[in-house]
Amino acid sequence: MKKIVLVSILLVGCLVFWGMGKAEAVVWNLSDANSTLTVNDATSIGASQWNIDGFNNLFQYQYWYRVGNVAEQPITNLPLTSAQIFGTKLLTLVYQDPSVKVEVNYLLTGGAVNSHTSDMATTLVVTNKTQSSMDFHLFKYTDFDIYSNVGFDIATIKNVNTIRQSDQFSGFFEESVFTPQMDLWEIAFFTSLRDKLDDGNSDNLLNLTSPLAGGAAQFVTWATQWDRTIASGGSFTMSEDNNITEEQGKIPEPISLILLGSGLAGAGLYRRLRKPRG
Repeated sequence: MKKIVLVSILLVGCLVFWGMGKAEAVVWNLSDANSTLTVNDATSIGASQWNIDGFNNLFQYQYWYRVGNVAEQPITNLPLTSAQIFGTKLLTLVYQDPSVKVEVNYLLTGGAVNSHTSDMATTLVVTNKTQSSMDFHLFKYTDFDIYSNVGFDIATIKNVNTIRQSDQFSGFFEESVFTPQMDLWEIAFFTSLRDKLDDGNSDNLLNLTSPLAGGAAQFVTWATQWDRTIASGGSFTMSEDNNITEEQGKIPEPISLILLGSGLAGAGLYRRLRKPRG
């Protein structure tokens, strides 16, 4: 009986778009335990609104790509040919044209209520549909707002597989772990990186600056880059695990101590602000 009920729920809750035509644009809402995530399948915003125990931690999370030396573009410029949600926590999107296919999977795993712990795992698979090798470049752009604080984050390259972003107020932090390792990376203030990806030129990331600490009007963002030659009919897979949790026994960073001393942090003037950005 339980299996029949589960199948019925999945059939009702599962929206599937098949075929080679353009699928209808949809805003998807994933949920699990203490967490929800919004994914827009038709714009460069991509994933946003990663809410954990009522606090939003994400402004923008999206992929750009380039073939050869043409300008980068968001994967949503490709036709969306299929979309499928499984239950409430797993979403698969497929974009493709005659030359390339890009499949993106989002998996949300929430934590215990009031733990402010959550995990978002993503996998992107690029397939070369042409009859010759493809010079392919993948970019992942990320704009976190850890614990709803939009300023005073610190982003750091821990190693060739890991980027960490910490909120100086709350002690919560996010770690993104990549497989395979990134070829290039860049940490910069909003809107520098997003403008680079959208400037109509062929660009590469610059391997700077780490660590980078934000301020009241300085919003930390970062991007990563992979460069691959994909054989005809071949594919390239990039997986990323994003985990948000609390650093136990955290000692406030110097800028937090300054704010506390001035009374600004205690007054909550910067907590849960919204970025004046588009």
